[in-house]
Amino acid sequence: EMRQTHTFSHYAALALERLRLYQHIQEEGSQMGMLAQLAARLATERDTGALLRRACKETRQLVLAHAVAVFVTEADGLRLAAQDGLDGTSMSSRTLFPAPWLAEVRGVSGPLSLDDIAIERRDLYDQGVPPEVKSLVIFRLSLSNQFHGVLLFLFEEAHRASSLEKAVGETLATLLGSLLENATAFAALQHQRSLLMTVSEVGTEISSILDPAVLYNRVCDLLAARLGFEHAHILIIEDEGRTARFVGGSGPLGRRQVAQGDRVSVAAKSINSHVMITQRPYLAQNVLEDEYYLEVDSLPGIRAEMTLPILSAGTLLGMLDVQATRVGAFTEDDQFVLQIVVEQLANAILNARQHEALREQARRDSLTQVLSHGAFVVELEAAVGQARAMRGELSLVMLDIDHFKEYNDQFGHVAGDAALLSTVDAIRRHIKHGDLLGRWGGEEFSIALINASRTQAMSVANRIQSTLAELRPVDSLGRQMPSPTVSQGIAGLGEDSKDAFGLVDVADRALYRAKDRGRNQIQLADSEDRVPRASAA
Repeated sequence: EMRQTHTFSHYAALALERLRLYQHIQEEGSQMGMLAQLAARLATERDTGALLRRACKETRQLVLAHAVAVFVTEADGLRLAAQDGLDGTSMSSRTLFPAPWLAEVRGVSGPLSLDDIAIERRDLYDQGVPPEVKSLVIFRLSLSNQFHGVLLFLFEEAHRASSLEKAVGETLATLLGSLLENATAFAALQHQRSLLMTVSEVGTEISSILDPAVLYNRVCDLLAARLGFEHAHILIIEDEGRTARFVGGSGPLGRRQVAQGDRVSVAAKSINSHVMITQRPYLAQNVLEDEYYLEVDSLPGIRAEMTLPILSAGTLLGMLDVQATRVGAFTEDDQFVLQIVVEQLANAILNARQHEALREQARRDSLTQVLSHGAFVVELEAAVGQARAMRGELSLVMLDIDHFKEYNDQFGHVAGDAALLSTVDAIRRHIKHGDLLGRWGGEEFSIALINASRTQAMSVANRIQSTLAELRPVDSLGRQMPSPTVSQGIAGLGEDSKDAFGLVDVADRALYRAKDRGRNQIQLADSEDRVPRASAA
């Protein structure tokens, strides 16, 4: 009977062991089947971020881990790309692993298991591993010897990874490595396509937009959007190469720099200044380690910057500056495309300068190069509006060369032109930068003195008169000619009129009063001059 009992116990134990093995096989089969289904679902996911998040969530349920996380490689370490179960923990830092251990992880072929972190690698708690995590398993994400990152299983108790957990992790890591490599290749193709589109679009914009301010901002927006940069700026060289002014910028921050008229000095210590001096492209893949980088409070978080000179026939016209918040953000393809863009921008800047020169030429009198009648009126209205807004002063002088027709008839048109030029030269000697000078018509000129009272305008008019009196002009035969004399009328904003055309009208009346009194005189507007002409008649 005891022998029978012993035999029964032996067979019962064998049966239980076989049942346990069967259940284990069934469990493994079920989990591997679930893993196969997960792999099929992941293979259809196009978005890399969504793919990794799904992998973490479903794998966590599969292996019953406290959390699952994926870190991908970047230039400055491993970045947390996706996780499930770590919300609200400290494991959100950009770099998880210290450099020596990262090298160790990259060097092993199989899983790296830490059964008890507190005993084996307590320093990891200082690197961002949450204190509730007591053990973890790390799997390399790699394909064709290319290291793409790591997959982590994290557990709340000291735990030796089972063969099934390792099998699931290794299978998933291989799958994710393959998918990441495919995603990287696809992203590279998309980026190259975007680069080509950018070159084409920039060329189209340059050929279709005539306003330089609109063009520069549009190009910066295109570069930031198409190439994935956080900031793009265009700067134009000014002050004979001493400064560079922001003329184009992407987004609100870039627009603000343009609106504020921000400048870079060649004497400053910055990447832009360095390029102004060397006239060569400069790339800083990690600005925190760059000797020339100057951090700007309005552009926080910058980690990479590239500046390219905009050159034409060896002359520095400006610079294209792009910035990113990721270390190592710029590729060789980026540099190649941006070099094409700066060549396009060089042509755009030259075209803009030519267009501006033609526009300015149209605003100028062809002989004297002062403002034409129409341009002067436009500028005067703007100056009056600004003076009224700022409660500032402005005076207008209307000036006419006396007996110009007789002068012209007696000494010839060449001498008459010389008299006009001499008068303009005399005026320019006594007005300041920012004042307006225009040819009102024939031998009559208009002068707007910004921030000047009527008394100050009278002083300027007297000095002009004295300068002309000192001239000793000669005709083409070397014969002495009389110095030209002028009659001048002065009106002040506010006291004589509140608008531009009223000022012209009042100053013109004062001018004709000076002529009526014998010419070569200066008259301030009085109460009679302020009466509207229709009423005065």
